Amino acid sequence: MRFNRLSPIASPESVASILVGLLAVVILASQVIAAPVAQPSRGPSPEPTASATTTPTASVSASSQLGPLIVSSLQTMLIINQRLATASDDLAKAVAVRTPVAEDIAAILRRINSDMAAGTDAANRLLAEPRTAALGNALVAFYAKVAAQNAQTLGTSIRVVSAYVDGGKKVIRILAGLGALDKRIQAALDGAPEVSPAASGAASPSP
Repeated sequence: MRFNRLSPIASPESVASILVGLLAVVILASQVIAAPVAQPSRGPSPEPTASATTTPTASVSASSQLGPLIVSSLQTMLIINQRLATASDDLAKAVAVRTPVAEDIAAILRRINSDMAAGTDAANRLLAEPRTAALGNALVAFYAKVAAQNAQTLGTSIRVVSAYVDGGKKVIRILAGLGALDKRIQAALDGAPEVSPAASGAASPSP
């Protein structure tokens, strides 16, 4: 008895399996063709953001500030004037004792001269700046007045104690003007405009 070799393939079950497979392939192919192709977005590209870094601007123009040399000179004179005020207190004590000693008074006067030499140098530097020139002239004149009185007192014989006492008292009275000068120095450091004494008088009111 002969068997057909194609009989297993041509069986109904095999044919049904083949048809099912072909049907599945057709369905998948139709889905692929029907699926929409994703298109790349053509929207406008975002604008580049500006940098947040900004260049700081100076709050005060350089022309309105005093130079470092002027500022240093003003600060130096505040220190020197404080020393002169202390020397004035020491001088007041030296002339107020029951038995004043001319040598003690002379030593204080020489100490004042030493401080005023540095003060005069600092005051002269203010003359180079128009905004502090008036103050510089006032300080130079003030130190010169004290120096002249010191020279007169120190030129007296050390044995004439009364002359040293009188001279010391005159120096004390002159040094009492330090307070007003210190206010002008501080005002210059704080940026207040310097006003010459001649222009600081009260003006007559306008009608």
